[in-house]
Amino acid sequence: MVSPELPSVLPTFDPDLRINTKQHLYLHARSSVPKPMSSKDIICGWVQRDELILSSRTFSWTDGPVSPYSSELGFILRILQIQPGNSSVNFYSTRPYDSMFSSFQRSSAERRVRLPFYVLWMAISICIQDLQINCQFHTVPNITADAYLS
Repeated sequence: MVSPELPSVLPTFDPDLRINTKQHLYLHARSSVPKPMSSKDIICGWVQRDELILSSRTFSWTDGPVSPYSSELGFILRILQIQPGNSSVNFYSTRPYDSMFSSFQRSSAERRVRLPFYVLWMAISICIQDLQINCQFHTVPNITADAYLS
């Protein structure tokens, strides 16, 4: 059974983003980080940029499954929840979120519930639709190939 309750934004979530018309956020989560907050935490590092690096921090997803995917998807959801309507945001990661989200959107409701991270993808999809956000996912082939992720 799938929980009907979607994750909500925490009142303490303050990523200190520079909200502008078009954002570029680079994500990287991994299992082995020095000094994890707890044995269950996966830290997601992120960088916001335009021509310069505008902001960077780490984020820990604690509201669901513990994995690099859920940490990055949790961060994506939190960012979408604080976006103004009709904004634009681009997410960059080594994980193929572009094809995963496309597959999620094309799937029937019966198939969607069997996809990995269904609740997070559903919440992301609802945010994008409700706020009319132009959200794009980009796959970076190799972390060392992109200066913002290395």
